[in-house]
Amino acid sequence: MNLIVAVDQNWAIGKDGRLLVNIPADRQLFMKETTGKTVVMGRKTLESLPGGQPLGKRENIVLTRDENYRVKGAAVCHSVEEALEAVRHGADCLGVGAAFSTHTKADVDVLPEGMMKAICDAVDIPVVAIGGIHKENLLRLKGTGVNGVALVSAIFGAEDIEAECRELKALAEQL
Repeated sequence: MNLIVAVDQNWAIGKDGRLLVNIPADRQLFMKETTGKTVVMGRKTLESLPGGQPLGKRENIVLTRDENYRVKGAAVCHSVEEALEAVRHGADCLGVGAAFSTHTKADVDVLPEGMMKAICDAVDIPVVAIGGIHKENLLRLKGTGVNGVALVSAIFGAEDIEAECRELKALAEQL
């Protein structure tokens, strides 16, 4: 997997619900790769999309803890049971978080203890932990069943990115 991301001086990838940059070729590639497939996103990501609406020509699954949240054109998941329903509807992978608090999204809700493991135990598709993960807390995910971790600030905030990637990879392989 390759990752290219635009970040600001604080290693944030967005601000106020918007991306830092608008790259038309990137949007076109995303459309090509995801059309006709299932996309899973958090509520705040959905709300950052044009008009706060689900993506067309895709099955949209939105993860939120807000039990009253509803949006036309998307399945909304609030629990392990609902994540299972997303899998039954064709999700290929679940991004689950926030695993930990993060300075890049101060208002994010962190998963309750045990929720990551409960979701991993309940589904038979890959689960990627997201949110606030860095080398000091990555191994706290050991035993949860996650198949991978999403790391942005932990990598791009490092003085020596290559060395940081090697260290993070070694830790992730212990999961």
